[in-house]
Amino acid sequence: MLIKELPDRSLPNETQSIYLSSFVMTIHAACEVYIEDLAAYVVKDSVDKFERCGFISNPLWSLVLSQKMPNGPQMHHLSGPRSFKSSVTDAIYAAKTAFTSVTSENHGIKTSNQRAIFGPLGLRIEDFDHTLSQAFNGLGEHRGDHAHQIGIKHTRVKSGWLSEVDKIQNLVLLYDQFVCGEIDRPLR
Repeated sequence: MLIKELPDRSLPNETQSIYLSSFVMTIHAACEVYIEDLAAYVVKDSVDKFERCGFISNPLWSLVLSQKMPNGPQMHHLSGPRSFKSSVTDAIYAAKTAFTSVTSENHGIKTSNQRAIFGPLGLRIEDFDHTLSQAFNGLGEHRGDHAHQIGIKHTRVKSGWLSEVDKIQNLVLLYDQFVCGEIDRPLR
């Protein structure tokens, strides 16, 4: 609704520009919530599978290995499978707790934000699809321009933004399928 009345192929006037800026910031916010929610889903579902049947997915193990352990993973001195399993379980829960702060402290969708969120899971967006990563990065830069500059001169028309949103949506669907598939893929 924000841009429904805007001209498709001409630059917006001053009043229309406010609506276009609002649209850009709204799309950015939706993308930010999406990547945070997707990462949280991966962690939650992976931990749930571990609790149900002891299954450790690649993203879950990557998350555990990404955590700083004060004395390192000193499991070599443990005896018996119960002790080892208990240590792994503790490491998984500690990693899950630590990851919660990663998503709650995120404020963006640029490459650095993508790496902070998906890097610990071994699911970096840029490794899967560089185009999607750069689309998020570009949207993050535009959002900054629109949020911090009053009276920004628009260089992209409504149809250009709608095309960009369609591209991001299509790429996100592919990434989403890949990420959700990784939850079911056993540790390699």
